[in-house]
Amino acid sequence: VIGKTVELFAHTKNEEEIPIELSLSTWTVRDERYYTGIIRDIRERKRAEENLRMSEQALRASTEELKKKNEVLQRTLNKLHETQDQLIIQEKMASLGKLSAGMAHELNNPASAAQRSAEQLKAIFHQLQEVNVKLGELKLEQKQLEKVQELDELIRERAKHPVSIDAIIRSDRETVMEEWLEQHGIEKAWDLAPALVELEWEDTELLTLTDYFTPSQFPVVVDWLGCTHTVHSLLSEINLGTNRISGIVKALKTYTYMDQAPVQNVDIHEGLDNTLIILHNKLKKGITVHRDYAEDLPTIQTNGGELNQVWTNIIDNAIDAMKGNGTLLLRTRKENLWVVVEIEDNGPG
Repeated sequence: VIGKTVELFAHTKNEEEIPIELSLSTWTVRDERYYTGIIRDIRERKRAEENLRMSEQALRASTEELKKKNEVLQRTLNKLHETQDQLIIQEKMASLGKLSAGMAHELNNPASAAQRSAEQLKAIFHQLQEVNVKLGELKLEQKQLEKVQELDELIRERAKHPVSIDAIIRSDRETVMEEWLEQHGIEKAWDLAPALVELEWEDTELLTLTDYFTPSQFPVVVDWLGCTHTVHSLLSEINLGTNRISGIVKALKTYTYMDQAPVQNVDIHEGLDNTLIILHNKLKKGITVHRDYAEDLPTIQTNGGELNQVWTNIIDNAIDAMKGNGTLLLRTRKENLWVVVEIEDNGPG
């Protein structure tokens, strides 16, 4: 053990066993070898080492306990995330249910109108064919044919822009027109009168036709006039209904971004307008919408579908706050690098 340090146990005068550290060294003087031994009491060091060992064990135990707690916490967080995801899905399903109900109503109105117009068109079209045969049998002169062509163009144009007449005024005009037609020997006057009133014709205008057509031709021309106007009016109604359906479907498709990537360039104004179309069933009950859109508003990179859900929730809450009657203001602007959208209602709160 010369030149080394070893740890031993020694006994004190009180017969207490204590740990010691022994270091031996040697040297030679005049051929005489000498030894030197150094003994150190290492009880404090041993206690410190024992404390350190105990601390390490406690730390390992604490680390294991903390690890277990972290695992429990992670499992809890995972469950919370799953619950949150389920709540989000439930909320989306509830919103989808409300949205679907509203959209079904919105689609049903123009679809029903187009269907009714199509059914009426079937009946009147057969009647128009019969009138056209009678018109062909009249062997009209060139001047008369040109007048018929002029009337046809007038009917087409006015069918595109139907007039809005008060119900009482309309009824009075139809009564006067029906009486006039009966006085001039026109059959089915009650059937032709509404169409002629819708055409904005009065007895004075019908009288001008007598300058072009003979008494035997006049009833056929008036019958053709009423049937033709009815046909074009029904076609316009069908066109309006189907265009309305097409617009709703297009808005819904854009609203949900079903055929696009999750993140894309989004036009904020288009998203707001499509949301208004989706919620039209609730808005039309008494909500006035004002748009104050900035012309220089840029598109933004975002998830368009989720952003539209934000507009839907806010606007839907605004409608509820106004109890279906009030003013809704949509305002947009560019502010430095930001796009700002403000949705304001005049409801309480």
